[in-house]
Amino acid sequence: FHSFQDSLFNHADFGVKVLFEDRMIEGFLADRQYDEIVKKAIQYHSVFSLSEVEGLTKQELLHCQIIRDADKLDNFRVKETEQIETIFDTPKEQVEMEEITPKIMETVKNRSSILSGDRVTHMDCWVSYLAFVFDLNFTTSFRWILERDYMNRNIDRIAYKNPETKRQMEEIRAICDEFIREKAGIPM
Repeated sequence: FHSFQDSLFNHADFGVKVLFEDRMIEGFLADRQYDEIVKKAIQYHSVFSLSEVEGLTKQELLHCQIIRDADKLDNFRVKETEQIETIFDTPKEQVEMEEITPKIMETVKNRSSILSGDRVTHMDCWVSYLAFVFDLNFTTSFRWILERDYMNRNIDRIAYKNPETKRQMEEIRAICDEFIREKAGIPM
């Protein structure tokens, strides 16, 4: 679909369709007893917050969290390797000049994930990808990010030409680094 915008394509719903409506799951698992857990884990892995999903069993919640973390960790890899122009469908030079809006900065300071509807600039979108760390569920996920230095490598991909944005990105780096180390159980 040549886009990273969830509003254009819901990959969770598509995954459920392909696996369960089109019955592709049958090619992976002969035993059908876990279908409902797998289906819910895929269906709900990309909702803004799992707290908005009612009625999940403990096992379903665990599998949603596993897939959520895997998806976010893969997102860090993709954002490190994919061209900025492809991510935003905008010239890199334009993104480098943009600002981070106050609401986005405040959300990061509160160590929270960013709602898609709150993003105004491409830079807001970039920061929202970094803020995925605030919704990781497992110590090993935080350690994975540290071991691969994904936060720094993603932040350093862009040459921030707006001085205020450059300053804010260093603040975001510090906030995220402190949070990741805390959750990974690694002292500062």
